[in-house]
Amino acid sequence: MSTSTTGVVHLPTGTFTIATARQRIKARTVDVTAKIVSQFCGAVTGAVGATFAVEPQAQLLCWAVSLWMGFVGYDLLAMRITGRRAWGKTSFGRQLAGIVVLDARTGQPVDAVKQRIRDFLGNYMIGGPLWVYVQARRDPNTTMQAWHDRICGTYVVQVQHGPGPGI
Repeated sequence: MSTSTTGVVHLPTGTFTIATARQRIKARTVDVTAKIVSQFCGAVTGAVGATFAVEPQAQLLCWAVSLWMGFVGYDLLAMRITGRRAWGKTSFGRQLAGIVVLDARTGQPVDAVKQRIRDFLGNYMIGGPLWVYVQARRDPNTTMQAWHDRICGTYVVQVQHGPGPGI
């Protein structure tokens, strides 16, 4: 978990190059856009279902199911697309950007629970996504760790291809 070169982190599974701010922003943009589309589709589906439902309980059920699918539908689709193969449990945006979130202790991709906590802290508790990038750019250790990364003990690194410990 030490850094000896700018933009490099040494973890138990190997040495990794830290993800750039551009890669992180690209991943966030893809994920947020897909999440908004998913939520919009869920709301439209709920409106249509509630319109055709006669009973109030059926209308409420249509809204509840469609909104739930709107919020988790993208996550389920992303897990299906990534297949939890070599990319680990990562989002589609991170896969496109060529980055992955690794646990500082194990050097492995973070599990779903830690990822949710990390995302919640980064999105809502520590000033929002834009402030997260300012924090990461100002990290004195040159590891681009924002506060939510430090709290959760994670690093965002570039995916390695070829020989060696790949993610």
